[in-house]
Amino acid sequence: MDTPERLGQDFHRQLFALVGELHPPDETHDLMVGETLRTAIAEHDPAGAARRYNDWADSHGYARISWLGTFMAPNGQRWEWVDIRDVVVSIGDDYRVTVLKEAVCPSGQA
Repeated sequence: MDTPERLGQDFHRQLFALVGELHPPDETHDLMVGETLRTAIAEHDPAGAARRYNDWADSHGYARISWLGTFMAPNGQRWEWVDIRDVVVSIGDDYRVTVLKEAVCPSGQA
Protein backbone atom coordinates (compact mmCIF):
# COMPACT_ATOMS: atom_id res chain seq x y z
CA MET A 1 0.00 0.00 0.00
CA ASP A 2 1.19 3.51 -0.78
CA THR A 3 2.25 5.89 1.95
CA PRO A 4 -0.20 8.62 3.03
CA GLU A 5 2.01 11.22 1.32
CA ARG A 6 1.79 9.37 -2.01
CA LEU A 7 -1.96 8.82 -1.65
CA GLY A 8 -2.45 12.55 -1.05
CA GLN A 9 -0.19 13.51 -3.95
CA ASP A 10 -1.97 11.09 -6.27
CA PHE A 11 -5.39 12.38 -5.17
CA HIS A 12 -4.36 15.95 -5.96
CA ARG A 13 -2.76 14.95 -9.26
CA GLN A 14 -6.01 13.26 -10.36
CA LEU A 15 -8.25 16.05 -9.08
CA PHE A 16 -6.21 18.89 -10.58
CA ALA A 17 -6.12 17.07 -13.95
CA LEU A 18 -9.93 17.07 -13.89
CA VAL A 19 -10.73 20.56 -12.58
CA GLY A 20 -7.49 22.54 -12.45
CA GLU A 21 -5.38 23.45 -9.45
CA LEU A 22 -7.51 24.37 -6.44
CA HIS A 23 -4.62 25.38 -4.16
CA PRO A 24 -0.82 25.55 -4.27
CA PRO A 25 1.18 22.39 -3.53
CA ASP A 26 1.45 21.65 0.20
CA GLU A 27 3.24 18.55 1.50
CA THR A 28 1.54 18.73 4.90
CA HIS A 29 -1.86 18.87 3.22
CA ASP A 30 -0.91 15.93 0.97
CA LEU A 31 -0.06 13.91 4.08
CA MET A 32 -3.35 14.73 5.77
CA VAL A 33 -5.37 13.98 2.63
CA GLY A 34 -3.55 10.66 2.29
CA GLU A 35 -4.25 9.74 5.91
CA THR A 36 -7.89 10.73 5.39
CA LEU A 37 -8.16 8.56 2.28
CA ARG A 38 -6.55 5.59 3.99
CA THR A 39 -8.91 5.86 6.97
CA ALA A 40 -11.98 6.31 4.77
CA ILE A 41 -11.21 3.58 2.26
CA ALA A 42 -8.82 1.01 3.69
CA GLU A 43 -10.21 1.21 7.23
CA HIS A 44 -13.85 1.72 6.09
CA ASP A 45 -14.34 4.74 8.36
CA PRO A 46 -15.24 7.68 6.10
CA ALA A 47 -17.18 9.56 8.77
CA GLY A 48 -14.27 9.34 11.20
CA ALA A 49 -11.84 10.31 8.45
CA ALA A 50 -13.88 13.43 7.65
CA ARG A 51 -14.02 14.41 11.35
CA ARG A 52 -10.25 14.10 11.75
CA TYR A 53 -9.58 15.97 8.51
CA ASN A 54 -11.93 18.80 9.52
CA ASP A 55 -10.24 19.14 12.93
CA TRP A 56 -6.93 19.48 11.09
CA ALA A 57 -8.36 21.81 8.39
CA ASP A 58 -9.82 24.18 10.99
CA SER A 59 -6.37 24.83 12.42
CA HIS A 60 -4.49 24.93 9.10
CA GLY A 61 -6.61 27.26 6.98
CA TYR A 62 -8.19 24.65 4.71
CA ALA A 63 -11.88 24.24 3.94
CA ARG A 64 -13.82 21.55 5.74
CA ILE A 65 -15.10 18.51 3.84
CA SER A 66 -18.43 16.73 4.07
CA TRP A 67 -18.74 12.99 3.66
CA LEU A 68 -21.94 12.46 1.66
CA GLY A 69 -22.16 8.69 1.73
CA THR A 70 -20.99 5.39 0.33
CA PHE A 71 -22.16 4.03 -3.00
CA MET A 72 -21.81 0.34 -3.78
CA ALA A 73 -21.60 -0.27 -7.53
CA PRO A 74 -23.22 -3.39 -9.01
CA ASN A 75 -19.73 -4.83 -9.58
CA GLY A 76 -19.04 -4.58 -5.83
CA GLN A 77 -16.73 -1.59 -6.01
CA ARG A 78 -17.19 0.85 -3.16
CA TRP A 79 -17.18 4.63 -3.80
CA GLU A 80 -17.03 7.35 -1.14
CA TRP A 81 -18.78 10.58 -2.10
CA VAL A 82 -17.23 13.70 -0.58
CA ASP A 83 -18.00 17.41 -0.88
CA ILE A 84 -14.67 19.25 -0.79
CA ARG A 85 -16.32 22.66 -1.24
CA ASP A 86 -15.12 23.41 -4.78
CA VAL A 87 -16.25 20.04 -6.15
CA VAL A 88 -18.08 16.90 -5.15
CA VAL A 89 -15.92 13.87 -5.80
CA SER A 90 -16.30 10.14 -5.73
CA ILE A 91 -13.26 8.17 -4.59
CA GLY A 92 -13.16 4.48 -5.41
CA ASP A 93 -11.76 1.71 -3.27
CA ASP A 94 -8.86 1.77 -5.75
CA TYR A 95 -8.36 5.49 -4.89
CA ARG A 96 -9.52 6.61 -8.35
CA VAL A 97 -11.07 10.09 -8.29
CA THR A 98 -14.16 11.08 -10.28
CA VAL A 99 -15.70 14.54 -10.23
CA LEU A 100 -19.45 14.37 -9.70
CA LYS A 101 -20.16 18.10 -9.57
CA GLU A 102 -18.14 21.28 -9.83
CA ALA A 103 -19.08 24.38 -7.85
CA VAL A 104 -20.88 27.08 -9.76
CA CYS A 105 -20.30 30.80 -9.36
CA PRO A 106 -22.93 32.63 -7.32
CA SER A 107 -25.22 34.85 -9.38
CA GLY A 108 -23.43 37.97 -10.58
CA GLN A 109 -19.91 36.57 -10.19
CA ALA A 110 -17.75 35.24 -13.01
